[in-house]
Amino acid sequence: MDQEGSGAVVSLAPALSREDQPRVSVIMANYNGYAFIARAIRSVLGQTLRDLELIVVDDGSSDASCSIIQRAADQDHRVRLVTTGPRGGPASARNRGLAIASGEWSCVVDSDDLLARSRIEVLLSQAEADGCDIAVDDVLVFSTTADFTPRTLFVDDFARHPQWIDLATYTRWNQVSKSRMSLGLSKPIIRRSALTRHAVAYHETL
Repeated sequence: MDQEGSGAVVSLAPALSREDQPRVSVIMANYNGYAFIARAIRSVLGQTLRDLELIVVDDGSSDASCSIIQRAADQDHRVRLVTTGPRGGPASARNRGLAIASGEWSCVVDSDDLLARSRIEVLLSQAEADGCDIAVDDVLVFSTTADFTPRTLFVDDFARHPQWIDLATYTRWNQVSKSRMSLGLSKPIIRRSALTRHAVAYHETL
């Protein structure tokens, strides 16, 4: 999925009015995720925090993914479908979702992810209580492969109690081939004003 490109958005759901702006925008990039995306969408819409929007950016799928997404949008006004032109890769798709997000907070999930039911509410509550712009939680890595043993992402002190993560710590624990975990694989919730203030976006050539 690491493919360079910058296909233009050719179809876009209407933007929300100001009074309908949600607290959290969930961005989901999709490419041929037919086998898993219905469950991923349900896990977002079933969150205990109801005040959210789900922006699903389909990156040129050739399967029936879009029909599933559109059906979800027809049934729940919080779902927005965005389709792109030539496939640009996951970074490009996520950037398009973030560009139209209207929530105070944003978070990225994948089209094969499943969220614990109170996950977003707990992360948001903790972030606001601590006055921080980013909060991150653990991840349970699992697979449909029979011989794969599920494992959590966090290890050692990270798995035992909450803590602050500075730049040096993030860098040290973000070397995929050199450590037992990579914080870069986590899915944080981020205050959207922090992204816009610092012009943060995914690098679309990676």
